[in-house]
Amino acid sequence: MIHLDARMYFSCLSSQKASYDFLTACYKRRNIEDADALAYSNAQAFLHYNTQGLDLYEQGIRLPQSMKPLLYFYGAAHLVKGCLLTVCPGYPEQTSQLAHGVSARKRKKRDFVFLQDEVKIQHQGLFPCLAEYLFGISQFTELKIPMADLIAAIPEMITLLARQKGSTLAAVGNVQSKQIILPEAMCDGHHATWQTLLRRIASGLPKIQHYNQTSNGLEVLLEEVPSCMNNIGFFTAGNGTIYTGLVKNTTSGMSEMMIHYLLLYNLSMLSRYETEWWGDLLSLREDLDYQAISIYLDTAALKFPLLAAAWLNAMENGKNPGAAKRRD
Repeated sequence: MIHLDARMYFSCLSSQKASYDFLTACYKRRNIEDADALAYSNAQAFLHYNTQGLDLYEQGIRLPQSMKPLLYFYGAAHLVKGCLLTVCPGYPEQTSQLAHGVSARKRKKRDFVFLQDEVKIQHQGLFPCLAEYLFGISQFTELKIPMADLIAAIPEMITLLARQKGSTLAAVGNVQSKQIILPEAMCDGHHATWQTLLRRIASGLPKIQHYNQTSNGLEVLLEEVPSCMNNIGFFTAGNGTIYTGLVKNTTSGMSEMMIHYLLLYNLSMLSRYETEWWGDLLSLREDLDYQAISIYLDTAALKFPLLAAAWLNAMENGKNPGAAKRRD
């Protein structure tokens, strides 16, 4: 699944007939009444969300770095809305769901540092819909999410962070293996026993067959390979390596799709409304903020469409655990 090409996958849904068939199958699998009629009425919107989302990413790749966050964020929002239509045929059910669902600090200090910034999750809007309808998360223990936590949860940022104060991610497995090995340090970092940790991470993995404590940590054997890239609390690099956080923080209960949405939202706001700071960042290129943002934008350009395609592919095959948890 990690090698899935996003453009190729979405090209298979690039006609109204293909979109209709896809939605019909999704609705019937979830036993939604009037599946055929709802799929017919949503097919065109589903097609346009996907097409426009990918187009925004492809245009963003060609544009100067100063404009990338804006196109990437709205590309992500379009792809999220396409995913939502597969599990919530009435979306948007109210106008409040059209809001971003997250807010940023209104006033920046003179010595503003991106990695010290944070965003606040709102109770209504697109982000809460993304969390609940796609991943079964209806409540958050923390509403204010630091940028440092979000950046640290992206596997492609490990090399940069390791040169600074170290990465908080640990490699625990691969998408082609049924076994994951949780390091001993996780118990201390999460202030929990193995039994408590297993309960917390169970929703982010296929069913656990059995586990065994060793000198290396906890060896966990799954009933099937964790092929979906959108596991809660687990993050997948481009080479298929699966990572999880050694330390419990505000991203521990999130999927990578959710994390990218929050990062892209804040970066899009900075590029639009903090013009002087944004311009200095891109022209001077002199601190960790620039390095982190530059590497992250290159990652997000390729990875968010891949995450959306992976989510739809899992949904198509009836293997998405988050969508199955939706509270109707």
